[in-house]
Amino acid sequence: MYLSLSSTISESFVARDPCDPPGTPEAVSISKNQIRIQWTKPQYDGGSKVNGYIVERKDLASPDGRWVRANFTNIVETEYTVTGLTENEQYEFRVIARNAAGIFSEPSDSSGPITATDEIEPPRASMDPKYKDVIVVNAGENLLLDADIYGKPIPEVLWLKEGKEMDKALRTEVKTTQKRAAMTIKDVTKLDSGHYDLILKNLGGTKVFPITVKVLDKPGPPTGPMKVTGVMADRCILAWSEPALDGGASITHYVLEKRETSRLSWTVAASGIKGLYHKVTNLLPGDEYIFRVRAVNKYGIGDYLESEPIIARNPYKPPSAPGSPEASLITKDSIVLSWTAPEQTGGAEIEGYHLEKRDKDSVRWTKCNRQKLTDTHFKVTGLITDHFYEFRVAAENEVGMGDFSELSLFYRACDAITPPGPPHHPKVTDYTKTSVSLSWEKPEYDGGAKVSGYTIERRDLPEGRWTRCNFTNVPETHYDVTGLTENSQYDFRVIAKNAAGLFSIPSDNTGPITIRDDVEPPRIMIDVKFRETVFVKAGETLKINADLAGRPAPVISWTKDGKEIELRARIQIVSTDTSTCLTVKDCIRRDSGQYALTLQNIGGTVTMPINCVILDRPGPSAGPLQITGVTAAECTLSWGPPQESGGADITQYVVEKRETSRLSWTLVKADVTKTFFKVTGLLKDNDYIFRVLAVNRHGVGEALESDVIKVTDPYTFATAPASVDVTTITGDSMTLTWCKPANDGGSPITGYVIERREKTSMRWVRVNRDPVPEFTTVVTKLRKGCEYDFRVYAENAAGLSPPSEPSATFRAVDPLVVPSRPTKPKIENSTKDSVSIVWKPPTDDGGAHILGYNLDLLLVQFRLEKLERPQCV
Repeated sequence: MYLSLSSTISESFVARDPCDPPGTPEAVSISKNQIRIQWTKPQYDGGSKVNGYIVERKDLASPDGRWVRANFTNIVETEYTVTGLTENEQYEFRVIARNAAGIFSEPSDSSGPITATDEIEPPRASMDPKYKDVIVVNAGENLLLDADIYGKPIPEVLWLKEGKEMDKALRTEVKTTQKRAAMTIKDVTKLDSGHYDLILKNLGGTKVFPITVKVLDKPGPPTGPMKVTGVMADRCILAWSEPALDGGASITHYVLEKRETSRLSWTVAASGIKGLYHKVTNLLPGDEYIFRVRAVNKYGIGDYLESEPIIARNPYKPPSAPGSPEASLITKDSIVLSWTAPEQTGGAEIEGYHLEKRDKDSVRWTKCNRQKLTDTHFKVTGLITDHFYEFRVAAENEVGMGDFSELSLFYRACDAITPPGPPHHPKVTDYTKTSVSLSWEKPEYDGGAKVSGYTIERRDLPEGRWTRCNFTNVPETHYDVTGLTENSQYDFRVIAKNAAGLFSIPSDNTGPITIRDDVEPPRIMIDVKFRETVFVKAGETLKINADLAGRPAPVISWTKDGKEIELRARIQIVSTDTSTCLTVKDCIRRDSGQYALTLQNIGGTVTMPINCVILDRPGPSAGPLQITGVTAAECTLSWGPPQESGGADITQYVVEKRETSRLSWTLVKADVTKTFFKVTGLLKDNDYIFRVLAVNRHGVGEALESDVIKVTDPYTFATAPASVDVTTITGDSMTLTWCKPANDGGSPITGYVIERREKTSMRWVRVNRDPVPEFTTVVTKLRKGCEYDFRVYAENAAGLSPPSEPSATFRAVDPLVVPSRPTKPKIENSTKDSVSIVWKPPTDDGGAHILGYNLDLLLVQFRLEKLERPQCV
């Protein structure tokens, strides 16, 4: 097989890939007659370098909507300014790329509609430096606040005082032009003191310029409300806060006056008060008073703060009832009685007791003691022999006499020579398979001597005889009988014995009871009022009673908010097998919550929740009191609502501030409804403490205080730039690059300052007059052949950062370039295995001697092969 000779060579063809379209153009600068757009290079250039772009525009107001070429010279950059536009008309733009092979890309995506209009400039103002400090003006003078204003479009001007738009008044005159804003307040008073804000607003944004004004005048009224505490029949304590307006001078003292509501004239109660409280004495008991207080500074006496009317009387209540009287020693004409003190004294000490008696045959109560009785026991004499008497007792304190106790039993005035009466109502309260729990009531009369014990008897049914169960004295009215036989039936009775050793007749029988284990799940019986939320005023007593049932007797437990209640002097729990009682005396705010009574036995568990709210002033707001957005003149406070609301909705918050150099608090805002507030008008570099007090309908709550905060700008110097390097060098210039600082100091970097130093010098010289916004710059005017070091500073609102580490040393020399190509080589001689060629050196050696040449050889090989002609079949 042989191959023929090859054909002639075809024409040359270039394999060209299509070029990708550029990125979507975006407007970077807009005015009324030109728009500057910018785009990104194509992702793929089609195998040849992109060397130009075509920009097309479409006028959306034109009816034909055609795309028209916008540039008539080649664009090599990725941005272009389209001129000759019509103001307020809308345009769209697109870009086409062209590469070195002459291939055009598809058009980019459209930029979308862009309106040709003047660029928006955010508002700003130029103000006298005096406005950075507090403006001080005397009362009666005129106050002028002004500023030069700038912005496109012309900003809207608004004046605020204490965050609210100023009301129109004859004394206030506001003038605004395109370049100036001014406000004049004539005949200023102390009410004109405070924090003013000049607000400039346009499409570019909003700018606020705070101004603090202090008017020297008499002080305003002290901050209220005036708190009246410790009210007694002849005295009380008054407290108030410093005036919100001190008139520009320190408060020297306060003047306090009082007035009976039945009179019109005021009387000075105290003058020269240095503090914020005063104890008023010599009040008339039962009279109603109003008080007022005024602050005094060096300019005079200020306005007054008036209190609510109060009645001069003691805040005590009568005591509660004592325990029921009980007899301990009885004769034919006397009885010794004793009782327990009242649970509640009414806030005052018990001064004595009133003991009364009533003959069973009479309806009239008579006093037993002629003189004040201070002990809790008394011997009543002068009784009629064989008459029955009942007794009651009441306690007395400073307010008066309280309720009488429960009536005592009837006691017979006689010598102890008769047996006591039988015990009443014996019953089985619980039983197991081997025991029975019994209870009964005392006899109606004790036979003239105190009942000293009981004998319990049982009988096996049906034919058993009565046998004694106890072999020791049982002084209580309950007893557990043990050693019984399971599934047997028994009957029980009780016999009383008095101190004279006489026995009563047996009580009624309990009735048959079968001894076995019965399981009854626990049950709670409680007043329906405890199924709703229980409201108790602060200082009063919370009492929760419940009856119990269950077999075996359930275990009782009380919890509050999921935790076991700790018993203390104010909190008591009294429980029996059939009832339990939780008592909380002198309730305070933190006694609010969910109380839960839980009963448990082998039959199960039952829980009864009781929600209780103590009506009181609110507790402290939820902390911590956070301070954010701190600048040299303002900060923002934020907090949480109080966990203890005092049983009423929080209506507002009071925000106060105090400089650490002072002891008095100053009101910032008294009616804050949110849980955050922006405090303005602070003095730069001063240390402040803030506090927040919640308010409900019961009063002002406890304060939540912040940590000490120093009011200063929140930014500082940036850290030094890094990685200073030189990328391009010529004989008189170098291109410098660096990396941004690791920390901008809290303020954006506005630019960079570059310094250079010759290797032979110790002095650093600044290179650029204006800060460089980018991370690269070209340093020019260098001396050829000299060596240089460079360093860079970052600049922000605080100033220049520390300098960067110096760069490496670089010499200013022209760069070496690639030499031009040699001439076309010629073949001088050739053999079957060698070729001799010659050429001329390049016309430009690139600034250095030619070191050698690279020779490329293209080998073309031919091969002849014999082809066999195919045979026909």
